[in-house]
This record gives sequence, structure tokens and C-alpha cells, in this order.
Amino acid sequence: MVPKFAFTTWLIVQERLLTKDRMINFRMRTTSSCVLCGVADESHAHLFCHCTYIRSIFASWNHGITSVWDDLKSGRIFTGQISSIEKEISFLFISSVFYSVWRERNLRVHEGGTHNSWASLLVNIKRDVKGKLASSARFRKCVHRDTTLVLNLY
Repeated sequence: MVPKFAFTTWLIVQERLLTKDRMINFRMRTTSSCVLCGVADESHAHLFCHCTYIRSIFASWNHGITSVWDDLKSGRIFTGQISSIEKEISFLFISSVFYSVWRERNLRVHEGGTHNSWASLLVNIKRDVKGKLASSARFRKCVHRDTTLVLNLY
């Protein structure tokens, strides 16, 4: 696991990031709408589970990822059965998605404008995941036995 991905994921699950709903609770001046989709109010549940931006990214992954915030927070992430190595790869993918979406959100909030579409962000996420997996001897051994493990990344 990449430390910055893991830490950001932990903050998300604990609902400790300064999302717009929390900013408003702290009496900070901001609009409540999500900068990624503009449809709903921004909260942890919306931004990391329900937003069309993140749902589009999750839909590209072969292993179904839940759209229920409480399930996501409690670790019931996948909608079907997957192997332990697929689960590890999926956790790396999800943590990379969380980190990248939070970073994209911050770029839009603090620098304004639209930066990356979900599709271009997905390309960067898959590149990061492939890079991390390429450095893992265990993963290389598993891919040697089952080459379909990498199909999600292309």
C-alpha cells in the first residue's frame, strides 16, 4: 500500500477530511455543492461513494464496488466474491481513487475551474497502481500464474 493513499483512505473512513459540509459546520464561507458533479451537496458519503464522478471511475473496475456509504466505511466494499490477490489489487485501486479524487477536488476548490475529467484521472490512477504492483515480487509471481489479474489495469 502506498502510504499517502492509505492515510487519505483512513481519513475518509473516519470522515475527518475538510469536506464542504464540515466547512459549513465550522462556519466557513463556502458553497455546499460538489465541485466534481455540481448536483449534490458535498460530504464524505457523496464525494467518495455517491458522486457520479467517482461512480464512473468505480464502474471501470471489474469487481463491483458498493455504492452504500456505511458498507464502504465498515469494509464491506465488494459486491461479489473475489480472491485475496484480487482483493489486494482492488484495495490499492480504491485507495488510489480516493487519494486522486480528493486531490482533484482540492485543485478545483482552491485553484478554480475544471481540471481533469474522470476518464483522464482514471488513466493516472491505473498508471499509479501498475507502478506500485510492478515493484511487488509477490504480484509478479501471481501474474506469472494468472495473467488475467492485470486486465483491469488496461
